[in-house]
Amino acid sequence: MKNNNKLTEDKGMMLTSAQLDIYLDQKRYPSSPNYNIGGVITIKEPICVASFQQAMAQLVAENDVFHLYFQEQMGQPVQCRAEVACKFEYLDFSAASDAKEQAKQFVKTQLMQPFDLSEPGLYQTFLLKLTSDEYWYVPIAHHLITDGFGYSNWFDTLFRYYLAQKDGNSIVEPIQLTQFEHVVDYMNHNVDISAATAGFWQQKFSSQLPDRMFVPKQLNTPLMHESFLSQYAIAQADYTSLSELAKNMGVRIHHLFMAAISCYLNLQYHTSDIILALPFHNRDKATMRAIGGIVSVLPMRFGIDQQWTMADLASEIRTQMRDVSKFKKYPVSKIVEHARQLKPDLERLFDVQFNYQKLDYKYADGQIDAESEFIPPGVETTPLLFNLCEYGDHQDVILQIEANRAFFDESDVAVIFERLFAILEAIRHNPEQQISGFNFFNEQDFQAYQTLNGSSEACDSSSLVQRFNQQVTDRPNSIALVVGESTWTYRELSEKAVQIAEILTSQGLQSGDCVGLCLDRNENMVATLLACLSIGVTYVPLDPSYPLDRLTFMFTDSQAALLVTDTQVSKTTPIDAKRTLLIDQLTADIEAPRQHSLSFLTEREAVGAYILYTSGSTGRPKGALIAQRSLDNLIGGMVARLELTEACHCLATTTIGFDISTLEIFAPLVVGGKVTLVGHQIGKDALKLAAFANTSEYNLFQCTPTMWQALVEAGWQGNAQATLVTGGEPLYPALAEQMLLRSKRVINGYGPTEATVYSLVEEVHRDKDGIPSCRLSRSLPNYRHFVVDTRGQLAPVGVSGELCIAGDGLALEYIGRPDITATQFVHIPAVANERLYRTGDLVTLHRSGEIEYLGRIDHQVKIRGYRIELGEIEEKLSQLTGIKQAVVTTHGERGSDVKLAAYVIMESSAALDVEAIRTALAAELPNFMVPHFYTEMNAFPLTSSGKVDRKALPEPAHREVEFLAATTDTEHLLSTIWQSLFERDAISVTHNFFELGGHSLLAMKMFGQIRQRLQVDLPLACIFEQPTIRQLASKVDAMLEDQSYSPATRNLTKSDIERGHPLSRSQLSMWVIDKLSYGTAQYNMPGVFSITGALQVSALRNALAQLVSRHEVLRTVLIDDDYTAKQYVLEDYSFDVPMIDLSGKQDVMSSVEHFVEAEANMPFQLDVGLKIRAKIIKTAPEHHFLLLTLHHIAADGWSINILTEELKMLYRSVLRNEAAELPTLDIQYKDYAHWQHQNIQNGLLDAQLEHWLDFLADHPQVHGLPLDYPRPAQPSFEGRSYKLTIDSQMRSQLQAFCQRKDMTPFMVLQLVYALLIAEQSGESDILVGTPVAGRNHPDIEGLIGCFTNSIVLRNRIDFGRPLEDLLAESKQSVMSAFDNQDVPFELLVERLNPERNQSYNPIFQLWFVYHSQQFNPMTLDNLKVELVEPHTPSVNFDLSLSVYEQESTLTLDWEYRPELFNVDTVAQYAARFKAILQWFLEGSDTLIPLTQMSSQNIEVPIVEQGVFAARVVANATASPQSTAVVNEGQTVAQQALFAKVRRMRAYLDAQGVKPGYSVGVCLEHGLALLVTQMACLFSGITFIVLDPDSDTQTIDEAIKRFNLEFAVTQRHLGSFLADTPVKVLDTTEALAFKVPTGFLEPEAKLSIQPICILYPGSDNEIALTQHDLVMLSGKLTNELQPQQSHSNKFIWNASVSFDCSVMALCLMSIGFELHIVDTKTRYSITELNDYLASQQVNLIELTPGYLNLMHSQTGLTFSHTTDLLINGTEVDTHLTEILAQYQATSDAKVIAVNALFEEFRLIKLNQLSASTQHVGSLAQTQSKAIQLRERIIDILHDIYASLLKKDQVKVDAGFYELGGNPLQVQGLCSSCEQHFNLGLNVSTFASGPSVSQLAELISAIFNNQSMASPTMTATTSPQTLRK
Repeated sequence: MKNNNKLTEDKGMMLTSAQLDIYLDQKRYPSSPNYNIGGVITIKEPICVASFQQAMAQLVAENDVFHLYFQEQMGQPVQCRAEVACKFEYLDFSAASDAKEQAKQFVKTQLMQPFDLSEPGLYQTFLLKLTSDEYWYVPIAHHLITDGFGYSNWFDTLFRYYLAQKDGNSIVEPIQLTQFEHVVDYMNHNVDISAATAGFWQQKFSSQLPDRMFVPKQLNTPLMHESFLSQYAIAQADYTSLSELAKNMGVRIHHLFMAAISCYLNLQYHTSDIILALPFHNRDKATMRAIGGIVSVLPMRFGIDQQWTMADLASEIRTQMRDVSKFKKYPVSKIVEHARQLKPDLERLFDVQFNYQKLDYKYADGQIDAESEFIPPGVETTPLLFNLCEYGDHQDVILQIEANRAFFDESDVAVIFERLFAILEAIRHNPEQQISGFNFFNEQDFQAYQTLNGSSEACDSSSLVQRFNQQVTDRPNSIALVVGESTWTYRELSEKAVQIAEILTSQGLQSGDCVGLCLDRNENMVATLLACLSIGVTYVPLDPSYPLDRLTFMFTDSQAALLVTDTQVSKTTPIDAKRTLLIDQLTADIEAPRQHSLSFLTEREAVGAYILYTSGSTGRPKGALIAQRSLDNLIGGMVARLELTEACHCLATTTIGFDISTLEIFAPLVVGGKVTLVGHQIGKDALKLAAFANTSEYNLFQCTPTMWQALVEAGWQGNAQATLVTGGEPLYPALAEQMLLRSKRVINGYGPTEATVYSLVEEVHRDKDGIPSCRLSRSLPNYRHFVVDTRGQLAPVGVSGELCIAGDGLALEYIGRPDITATQFVHIPAVANERLYRTGDLVTLHRSGEIEYLGRIDHQVKIRGYRIELGEIEEKLSQLTGIKQAVVTTHGERGSDVKLAAYVIMESSAALDVEAIRTALAAELPNFMVPHFYTEMNAFPLTSSGKVDRKALPEPAHREVEFLAATTDTEHLLSTIWQSLFERDAISVTHNFFELGGHSLLAMKMFGQIRQRLQVDLPLACIFEQPTIRQLASKVDAMLEDQSYSPATRNLTKSDIERGHPLSRSQLSMWVIDKLSYGTAQYNMPGVFSITGALQVSALRNALAQLVSRHEVLRTVLIDDDYTAKQYVLEDYSFDVPMIDLSGKQDVMSSVEHFVEAEANMPFQLDVGLKIRAKIIKTAPEHHFLLLTLHHIAADGWSINILTEELKMLYRSVLRNEAAELPTLDIQYKDYAHWQHQNIQNGLLDAQLEHWLDFLADHPQVHGLPLDYPRPAQPSFEGRSYKLTIDSQMRSQLQAFCQRKDMTPFMVLQLVYALLIAEQSGESDILVGTPVAGRNHPDIEGLIGCFTNSIVLRNRIDFGRPLEDLLAESKQSVMSAFDNQDVPFELLVERLNPERNQSYNPIFQLWFVYHSQQFNPMTLDNLKVELVEPHTPSVNFDLSLSVYEQESTLTLDWEYRPELFNVDTVAQYAARFKAILQWFLEGSDTLIPLTQMSSQNIEVPIVEQGVFAARVVANATASPQSTAVVNEGQTVAQQALFAKVRRMRAYLDAQGVKPGYSVGVCLEHGLALLVTQMACLFSGITFIVLDPDSDTQTIDEAIKRFNLEFAVTQRHLGSFLADTPVKVLDTTEALAFKVPTGFLEPEAKLSIQPICILYPGSDNEIALTQHDLVMLSGKLTNELQPQQSHSNKFIWNASVSFDCSVMALCLMSIGFELHIVDTKTRYSITELNDYLASQQVNLIELTPGYLNLMHSQTGLTFSHTTDLLINGTEVDTHLTEILAQYQATSDAKVIAVNALFEEFRLIKLNQLSASTQHVGSLAQTQSKAIQLRERIIDILHDIYASLLKKDQVKVDAGFYELGGNPLQVQGLCSSCEQHFNLGLNVSTFASGPSVSQLAELISAIFNNQSMASPTMTATTSPQTLRK
């Protein structure tokens, strides 16, 4: 009999609500077996296999669920039925010794096999024989067709059929089961979407969703769904007891277990909002007898109050379950929609699921002995799944946990079981136990704390003063302290400290008093610290660099009795104190101390050592009082932990305002070591500190992680013997790795100020994977650490809580803040008799006793419910190319407004590319961890202690707009689809699919439309990973391999022509040209591949042969047919791939080049043979060249990617002797050619053709570019190439410009190209050709062939029009060209019929290509294959520009015909192109200024002839495109440099700095300094050098002395000038300044104006004029004798204040190219040597110290032609010998800069006066000499009086004393030259001499030359004067 209920036709059925949820989730993960369900039925009796198989076949035949499959119709998923045979297989394992193990592995493997939902029969069954009496029946099915209850119907029916068959019944009556078709109708009819039900679920999810409880273990790896199963057996007796307990509570057993699980989640994860997923089998009378999948999983959401008892919680769960069951027929998808209104990017609704299963099945009424076991497939998306399984009275109850490995491992699950049953056990003993009273804490947790707090070191915590005294006794003459060049022995330091202690005592200070210390970093500071500790006076460190207001607050708040400072600091930091001690003056006046050792206190527990102020949450700093005992304990513990001895030598860099400084100062002193006190200016500057450390001896060095990172980047080389200590901020593995590589060991410390610096200290070790572990696991002696949860209880292992510290290191109090003291220093019952400090740090304790830092409790970062560690993101950002440093914070108030904000410091050569960064992060981090905002900064604000000041970070850069329109074809298409789906008029490409109301079913409809229009099959996961139009469009484009999409694709079918197909239009054109030229290599496409490795030549030949066989176009010949040709595919052909062995030849590469050249230039015969040639050249046993040449008539650029990819696969398949998995080519090129031919004939392209005919009406025949050579009548097509790079900064500017203008880079760059042509040619109608891929149909995407087409871009250029109009017109022109790209260019030429001329191409002769994607590299199995630079023997156009996108730059490849242009012309075009592009990017409004800028000339200033500035101009204009400067790898041409100088001049003028003014220059070494110097040089402005490395007093004096109103500086140096009266001018603003239209350069009289003043105010002060620099340039020319035949290059290393800072200007004037290297290269000897060699530098400036260091490390390994400029005075005898040897053994010169400048040094008039007195005494007998001097005095008196506008002046008073200023010195000099006719230098007057001093000098000159004359007509040379 047949079952009448069976579905008899293949028709589509709707899915049930439960099925739809499963289907959509499966589509999201199509290859996942997550929804496979099955297991093992163990049958303990012999089985008749035949009967069993027949029973299974009958079951399958009668029930429709076994024949279902799923497909989509009209965007809707449906289930259909198709007859399919029974899927049953019998396997015999009985012969195997390990039959059970093999069977288990087989079952596991089968469960992991995913089902194809489109194939009928979504199940599989197996019968496994293990023994003669044991069989396993293994059913596996997709959850769409059955569930657990359905399986019970399945098994019961199967076994009944089997028993009937076994008994010999030939006909077995069918058992009536409900067919699934009826179940679907019933379930869909009974879906409950009533208002009441919807309201229930909406109310459940109306509040913010709870935080995600579980965070993946590895955030930087994709989330996997692999799971594992653990189970715990509960004895029947225990289970019965628990069941009885539940009954007494008024609940059932599963309620009790759910309550225990919820209690665990609440306590473990601190969450009171619980969502548990529960399955509902949905079986009633109508569905009870169905096999199909009906079960649904619904979320149950409820809250927990920790004051509840467990009975309360169980009762709440029972109530919640009852409510959910009332509304269980509501679709889960609707619930998800409600939830997504609160969290649009919701990934899953719940994290925890609970199943209660009764599995005590008795199949066939118990007639068969069988036990069932359900086995999960090992794949689970839900992080945690609990199964409570009852098997009846005969078996223990099993609690299973299936856990996702992304979140848990086996040890984690073991802890869950342990804690769950601890809760259940506690309930049994006390059912009324409140949730808050539960504690998981056990022996293992106690042991973890013991490990953490156990310290085995012997710690000497005696007085550090006492221990210092002992060192003074033991080693009085050993060096204790190094300050600059000075050293202090232990005796000397002790005496100094005793002296200061006596001073303090004499002031009435006693133990317990408090003093403020505001001292410079010298011996007085250290001695004062020791003195304070000695007498028990508490010191308050006041760092002079802190703001004065903060220092005043700290001093006042601490109630300090007096202020200890010194003379210098008191001036710069005038703290208002009633009593102030100037310690330097007092120690200088007092006698030596009577005693030589310090006293010390015996009772130090309550005596304060220091008060350190930390930031307060209210904004008011709070002072922590640290006891001497605590400080002694810290020093003792660190000495023991670091094993410090008398060999310790510490670089002390930290300000005493940061408590880690105590370790640097005191630890070495108590063990007899040495402290090198590093100055403040060096210690805070990573560049200076790195250089200092690289030349210093030390073995202990401490910094914060931020400073360590900066040091690494600054070129710090490390010290293999050093211990590095880091603390104050979290340390991450990447930085730890860098530190480990540079040191002996790295010590990671943790501790707040309130616990005396460090409390946890551990050496960084590598874990099993070799990665540095930065966890902390060892308390210092006398410290104890505890993790305390929110209930005030000790947190067990793995439970997060606040870190609390106890022990001897705790602060005594916050001064004057008893309320805060009571809040932060607490007692809790869980830690008896301990005073704890609450750190506010969120941590967790591991079983190993390690502390893991999670973040701050008061700034807990949660995004989308996830707890996030910002350091993880910061580390990932810092690893990205181009990013030096990164900080991540949050922005926004709460909830969905909170977003991550990243702040980055980029490398100098990199530009911020937000999309690239987001893409890179998205590949390694979950979506919720990818920052929303990105802000680029030059430097991060730092706190005084060197940490990043996150509060001072600026508002993040907002890069989002409210609405963004579609810009690409794919985005336009998706926008149209979305507008239809959501019934909206406009949708931004940044809108989120789910925020708009989208859901999975709507996504399926969308993907159906995409599939229909684009032939792209997207997995459902895409909409979760790319939820915006822009992101999804990018995904689609990637899947299309960047191919264009044309919505007008026509049907392309196989041609019905048997032989003789027409040519495509591109083929026809090339055929014609070939016929006219009688064969040409013009269209050859050669490629040369270098192959390294064991190449299988025969396999490569075979693969190439298969490629030719596969692509007919490669074996196609073109046969003449009347006036045209037809193409025929060769079936009978030979393809030889010869191998040429050159491995034995001498000059192998020369022979290879010969073959390459010959192959590239050999024409193809189009009417015979193949259109591909290949040769293999063997040059070594494991090295070959593959020469591949194709004719363009059979291939295009796109084809090369196809060829290399298929050749790779074919080669691999030949090696493996298997068929290559390549798609079938149903369409060949001849079919395409016929298709194109038919389209043209049928008029399908007429509309596009009309567009072109109209567009190109009256077009010019040939471009008007001036040619360097006459155009030949017959072009040779020989080609040359010139390349230029657009750097990353300009490319970023271009991208930003395109975004602003809504254009593509192609549109902008083709317009720049057109402007260049218009400017150079004088034409206004510019035609440029560009290629299009021409592959607008999916069937030709994988074909080799020539599909490319050419289109024409036409730009009409009017330089008088607004730029915006030109941009808009050009954009429209480009878009219309691409919209009409289907017309073959050859057809267009035919219809236009332009005047033909063989010397140039028709319509256009200029070409532009933008390559957004490079060719795919070829790979051949395990061989290394590299594409040799393509050979380009010919070019098809007069001039073509190809733009190639590189990683961060653009390469401009200018191909040209050398018979028309020379390389200099093309180079000028390239430079001009770049200049025009820069003009665009700078935001110009019009094009008029472009016409005013010559491409061949530099816009140089007008200067007087003969002056130094004229020399600089002459050198630049001689070669405007030559390189002037190479700035950290970036080339700056003369033209570009002068453009920057012009901007700077315009900026200075706009700011009010006029000719004749003086300006301070406070700049670091670099391009900005050079530009500023040149701007001042040309504008007649004197620049006064203000060295940023000098102290503030020196700068202040220079500003005052020269009466400076302006100073040019950089932003990060602005603080040096913050408190000065000058107006600060920023170089960043200056170099970005837009020169006003019509800007007239200020007139300057350069000959009389000093250029610069170096070393202002010092003994070495120099004032240099134009004349001086002319002389200096001449000296350099004579000394260096630079060769004009090759490039002369100089590395400019000088500090801003050094002589060589102006030496660069002099060298530029004689043709040197300046190289400015980055700091890392400058301070790394190895890298500097590499740079010198690679750049062929022939002149470098170095200091003697650097030369000594270089010689000691590597020797002087310069090229024998590298000249040296030695800049410094400290050249010792040893270095002199080294340099002499270097000069003697090379062709180089060694020049002392000081010698060059000797004649320009300031003559010290006071010394000269003394020497001339002797001359005067000899001349007293000569009345002439007396008269001469008196007359000189009279003349000078009048000059002085006139300049100073006074009637009389004192002849003995200095010029400045009389009221003069440095700016009047030039006038004084000029007047003296005029009156005395002497060549006096202005530097002679720089010190402001008196009349009598100057008279002595002038009279001495005349007397020494015997030229004294009353007529004063004598003259002297400047050289003589200066001598």
